[in-house]
Amino acid sequence: MSIQRKRLLLMKKSITLLLFYLSISSIAIAQQDGNRPQQAPNGGNRPQGQGFNRGPSIGRVYGKIIESDSKQTVPYASVVVVRSFGKKDSIIGGALTAENGEFNIGELPLSNLKVRVSFMGFKPFERIVTLSQPDNVEMDLGNLRLETDTKVLNEVEIKTQKTGVQLGLDKKVFNVDKNITATGGTAEDVFKNIPSVSVTADGAAQLRNQNTTVYVDGRPTVLSLNQIVADQIDQVEVITNPSAKYEASATGGIINIVTKKNKKPGYNGSVSVGAGLPNRLNGNGNLNVKEGRFNWQASANYMLSENDVPAYSYRTNLKDGAVTNQFNQNSINANSRIHAMGRLGVDYTVNNRNTFSIFGNAMNGQFDDTDVQDFSSVNASKALIYSGVRDAVSANEFKNYGLQAMWRKTFPTKGKELSADVTSNWSRSNNSGDWKTSTTDATTKVTVPTRQLNIGSTNGNQVTFQLDYTSPVNDSTKWEMGIRSYYNERDQVFLADSIYTDGSKKRITSQSTDLNIAETIHAAYLTFGSKWRGIGYQAGLRYEQSNFDGTSRLAGDGKFGYKYPSVSGDLWKALFPSIYLSKKMSEQGEAQLNFSRKINRPGFREIMPFIRQADNQSYSVGNPALKPEFITLVEANYNHLWKNHNWLISLYYRHQDDPIVSYSALDANNLIKTTFINGSGNDVYGLDNTLKLGLSKNIELTLNSNIYNQTIRVDSIENTGWTWNGKANLNWKLPKDFSTQISGNYESDEIIAQGTRKGAGFMDFALKKDFGRKASLTFSVNDVFNSRKRISLTQTNFFIQESLRRREVRNVRLNFQYRFGKMDASIFNKKRPNRQQNQQQEMDF
Repeated sequence: MSIQRKRLLLMKKSITLLLFYLSISSIAIAQQDGNRPQQAPNGGNRPQGQGFNRGPSIGRVYGKIIESDSKQTVPYASVVVVRSFGKKDSIIGGALTAENGEFNIGELPLSNLKVRVSFMGFKPFERIVTLSQPDNVEMDLGNLRLETDTKVLNEVEIKTQKTGVQLGLDKKVFNVDKNITATGGTAEDVFKNIPSVSVTADGAAQLRNQNTTVYVDGRPTVLSLNQIVADQIDQVEVITNPSAKYEASATGGIINIVTKKNKKPGYNGSVSVGAGLPNRLNGNGNLNVKEGRFNWQASANYMLSENDVPAYSYRTNLKDGAVTNQFNQNSINANSRIHAMGRLGVDYTVNNRNTFSIFGNAMNGQFDDTDVQDFSSVNASKALIYSGVRDAVSANEFKNYGLQAMWRKTFPTKGKELSADVTSNWSRSNNSGDWKTSTTDATTKVTVPTRQLNIGSTNGNQVTFQLDYTSPVNDSTKWEMGIRSYYNERDQVFLADSIYTDGSKKRITSQSTDLNIAETIHAAYLTFGSKWRGIGYQAGLRYEQSNFDGTSRLAGDGKFGYKYPSVSGDLWKALFPSIYLSKKMSEQGEAQLNFSRKINRPGFREIMPFIRQADNQSYSVGNPALKPEFITLVEANYNHLWKNHNWLISLYYRHQDDPIVSYSALDANNLIKTTFINGSGNDVYGLDNTLKLGLSKNIELTLNSNIYNQTIRVDSIENTGWTWNGKANLNWKLPKDFSTQISGNYESDEIIAQGTRKGAGFMDFALKKDFGRKASLTFSVNDVFNSRKRISLTQTNFFIQESLRRREVRNVRLNFQYRFGKMDASIFNKKRPNRQQNQQQEMDF
């Protein structure tokens, strides 16, 4: 910097400081006068809500001042914020820019405001901004450029309005606070009422009947759905065909759970308690505190649920097409699920454009089961061969600890961002089982008791690092790039022993295992998006190197696993491209066409070579020779909006090479062995429709249908058939602060590799009463008709089997929630003038 510029800057600084402090003095005098009653034209006091009654002063604007030509920062420029009252403007805040040109003005009212910048030698700068509740009370104005001959006037308005469903071409967004049937429940209850999403009997999420990847706040999670409390969820985002930016294993799309976060200065939170039948208890609390640079978040929850779930398995064994015998089993599974979780985190705003966050969580739980199985076997003439009963008692205890550190940097250019995060999870579990079986021979009447003891443990460690960078070129063009590394190690021990009547025991080697599994995935991606002649496009490429190493320490250090790419010729197996095209057809309609390639790697349960026994006639075992399956996805979408309505139509096609399928056959001992194999290929094409209707101001109806044709090829078997699913969700705001929700679902018959899953229909209902803005009481019934069940029919040359499985039974819940909070920009510093205390207001819920 030249000496002349330094001297000029020093003179400008001195004059600016003098003018600025004179302005602040004028503000103080004006505020003292403003505290007096304002005279109305008729001589009376001005009514509240008019004049200078500004409401809560919790807003903030920040940015940087630079010279338009040289791009140099402008220190000591005067930045003031004014508010108009009629024809007059009143200064309500101000600051001088720092040495680096940055400014930060807080404690502003949520209103239409003007930001004015002045500095000697430059034209005055003015921008109109609008700060509004509930979520957007802060605004980054970016780099404000001072020019000598141009007056810039930009208007920025921030508005948010939540509806139950927001449909878009890239994703669908579902607001959980509108899903009152899930109140007091878990993420399972939330997912059941989301269009195109279903929950299997094992508690896994599926999107369009394909296993999907679940994220929490944009990152993969180790938590199961029943470990995530519904009251902590703000939104659920559904992405049916993720781009190359996301991990390539998201073959069935991504469902991102967005948890509740506080963005308002002050504190807010809620506590809720609930109970239900059969045996339901839940408690939940969260607290958010934000002041200055810190935003603290804490939550804790407890949940207990118990179910007596019926199941059955009826099997007819065949030989050369003729019936040899039948095996029938009926069971009742009494299960208990208890878990508690705590979470603590803080966001620290280093400066206007850098934020550092760290979050930790801890979970402890106990899942216990008592399964009573009554079984019998008859011959082809229906004569009894044997009968018996098995009491299988199991106890499972688990602990999970997680830590996540994140850094986010924004830039003056809108949309430009750099972020990095590291996530670690440690999991520990112990399980035990005591299986007692008594079998009575129908001829000799002799009862033979057997007993098996199982004990196991699992220790897992998982670390993920991710770095993402977004660089816009202009309003329609941007680059995205990033890297990701994932490491997962698991030690799993399962020991099964036969216990004899004299107390001795013998290890069952076929059902015992001692495994170490290590999985690593390294990835990098690059995407580019822009517009050409009104057509938006995005092209991306992702590279993923994956390695899965397994060691069976009880089987002579047997090795199993896979590596891709293993040789140079396998490079294509590590590349995953994506292409997206979109076209605005009209003011109301937009079309999109997209393509992507994915990989589905075998899970450890599918690949590990040890036996899991279901009953004394069947068992399942993993397959170490499994290969990953590769999927090609093509999707065409059209989104149409009119008035308060929204219609999203999706036509999709999926092709799978080497699909991983469950396959059953008889072994050498005439027992049914179920394992996993790679099929010849799968093809699915279908039509997915979601229609949101705003029937009135108080009634919203969402309808969804998904119809598809599936072809499964396994060895010489080819199974083809049509399936359709339908959902309807009605939200109705009633008088007297009541609201209700009715959700109905129907899933038709669905083909599987060796048979069919029978269809089922079910319905949920909820009624909610609000007591002002602070409290609510919700009554809900899940599975009103107790019909949420899945029946599978398996047909092979060796047997025909019908089986019933259920996740849980009908339940009724009553949940009370109390919300509290205060918008207060000075929670921990109460030694401020009374003006600050007067600005504290209770949260507007």
